[in-house]
Amino acid sequence: MKKTKIVAALLAGVLAGLWNPAGMPEPLSGYTPGAVQAAESKESYQSGIAGFTDVDAGRYYSRPVEWALQNQITTGTSPTTFSPHSYCTRGQTVAFLWRIAGEPEPTSLETGFVDVPAGSYYEKAVAWAVENGITTGKNPSVFDPDGLCTRGEFVTFLFRSLKISDFQSDRNRFSDVEEWRFYKLPIAWAVENGVTTGTGPDTFSPNEGCTRGQVVTFLHRWATTLNVRDCGAVPGDGGDDTDAINRAIERAYTEEAVEAVYIPAGVYDINAESGIRLKSGTTLQMDPSALLEVRGNALEGYSVLRLENVHDVYISGGQIGGERYKHIGSSGEWGMGVGIYDSDNVCISNMSISRNWGDGIYLGTTSYQDDLDGCSNIRIEKCRIYDNRRSNISIVDADNVTIDGCTITDANGKAPQCGINIEPNRDASGRIPEDAVCTQIRILNTTVNVRAKGDYWGQFFCFMTINYPDNSIISARDITIDNCRFNGDCGNYSGAGVRISNTVIGGTFYDEQNTSLENVTYEEIWRG
Repeated sequence: MKKTKIVAALLAGVLAGLWNPAGMPEPLSGYTPGAVQAAESKESYQSGIAGFTDVDAGRYYSRPVEWALQNQITTGTSPTTFSPHSYCTRGQTVAFLWRIAGEPEPTSLETGFVDVPAGSYYEKAVAWAVENGITTGKNPSVFDPDGLCTRGEFVTFLFRSLKISDFQSDRNRFSDVEEWRFYKLPIAWAVENGVTTGTGPDTFSPNEGCTRGQVVTFLHRWATTLNVRDCGAVPGDGGDDTDAINRAIERAYTEEAVEAVYIPAGVYDINAESGIRLKSGTTLQMDPSALLEVRGNALEGYSVLRLENVHDVYISGGQIGGERYKHIGSSGEWGMGVGIYDSDNVCISNMSISRNWGDGIYLGTTSYQDDLDGCSNIRIEKCRIYDNRRSNISIVDADNVTIDGCTITDANGKAPQCGINIEPNRDASGRIPEDAVCTQIRILNTTVNVRAKGDYWGQFFCFMTINYPDNSIISARDITIDNCRFNGDCGNYSGAGVRISNTVIGGTFYDEQNTSLENVTYEEIWRG
């Protein structure tokens, strides 16, 4: 049976039939809904889930629930609720695995478990699960059918039910998954295949109860995620992995059943001349230890990840290791880690982007002569961007940009060498076209470190709106900076409507545009 058919049958059994809300156990004492699940997240720009008042758009389970609805897999726990934070029991999870197997008759109903009564809905399921090595119970005499199914147990039941016998892994990034635990290998499999991201950077929370939201998310990811290794990418072998990753992205774009591309841990060799080209609607999820290592080249410009005239793209996790220290020659300054051009609704989160020949992230347009209007609705969240040769982030033609919770450090090598630089290109008359002025820029909860201080013209600035000789030129409008730490100089030379609050500037603030300051400290302020 194909994977998608297995999942459809599985969800049909568990979501539509087994989870009667009247039969659900009460939450554990002290449990806060959402506390554990928050990090088990791949937020997206999905719309709200029609009819369910308890499924908010943007939660990690919103798309999985929507997927289950679209495939007529579930009707929820009532016409208006899905109950994403309600727990599953061990009896329920074993029963639905038995149902997708076709409800086979077990050889014997004698399991030795004193708490599996004859005639119960899970009696045959438990006997079948024991015979097929899916469970051994809590101990030889107790199965605990009404107990909560934990996250570790559910992933293990799923792994064993799929009869995966050839998977081996020594990887374990979770500090709460001990090497000797029964769920160690199943969790490693789930991580390797993009089924789970854990509940935190180094935690899986294997002993927490597994909720409906988590179950549907695990299954959605398993059913709809394509591993780049299945398209020929082999980390660490020295071969070029660029084409294989692009093949996976193309399949995600053209095949309805594939919604996301997953890059597991390892070092992947990337040819910048081809680059990785994202498509509209792409979700690219990378393991935190997945490194896109760029080959040295003589190109003046490229983008390791290139987004051109696309929309609704989500990129999360992993690392881009640029080739600035392997670059052949010294010309050019446009080798970008992530180049986004004329694209809308893009989110980049939890990435490390470093050592690129140009900017870490570039937001702009391919041409001012066409009908495309640059970028809009771009979010850069919880990223570490450092040691890029030009600026770490360049905003050249973009509106509605949010930079939140990032650490941005040590841009150096080619002017202007800034942390965040807003610098639209001027036209032949020396002015900035009105539709190229950047608007609605938000920089929040972000720390920027730079290499030097004391250059009025804008070298090594933490944040800057570009310094033009004519200070009547406006490069940006409506900029909000809040709760940031800028360890170096900053400059607002050409931004109108700039508001800075609750921020420390550990250097000189060069202000030529009457910036609004509220609870801002600085070493010195200069107003020409």
